[in-house]
Amino acid sequence: MRRILPLLLVSSCSTFTIRQAVIPQDLYKIQECRQTAFEGKERLLASELSFLRADAAQRDSVACFVAERSNKIVGTLDLVTKSKRKALIRNVFVRPDCRGQGYAKELVQQAEASLDQGCVIQLDVDTNNTPAVSLYERMGFVPAGVVHASLQAIGKSLGLSLLMTMEKAVS
Repeated sequence: MRRILPLLLVSSCSTFTIRQAVIPQDLYKIQECRQTAFEGKERLLASELSFLRADAAQRDSVACFVAERSNKIVGTLDLVTKSKRKALIRNVFVRPDCRGQGYAKELVQQAEASLDQGCVIQLDVDTNNTPAVSLYERMGFVPAGVVHASLQAIGKSLGLSLLMTMEKAVS
């Protein structure tokens, strides 16, 4: 994985930085950001608690990227590097009040920039999460295989929430 410098961006709304998180220093801010995903929910599943605690971000094999605005983390992404040829994007999250401002796109682009050319990136997305599916498609991600391509159509026609794997090669 290539080491990359923080990226300072100026959007129409504000100035923000996309950078690799420093663990444990950023851990509390990451957890605070992710907590907004569960506001109003009384009971959490084990997977939701793991996401909230940022368990993956604390592993040596994971690079956590953050979008930061006004010293506040507003988005996160975990990048799991399996090998020089394969990486997984996990836990892409942007605070609800900050969505639609380009944070997720910039997080994915920064994670992608840290990988070697030709590396295949995979991610899982809920077929009912139309904004995320659309974003990933615009960024060049495609359903991984015939089965996953069918999932999107089946999910939409039956109104089911299905998990679809999408992928792209770093160019």
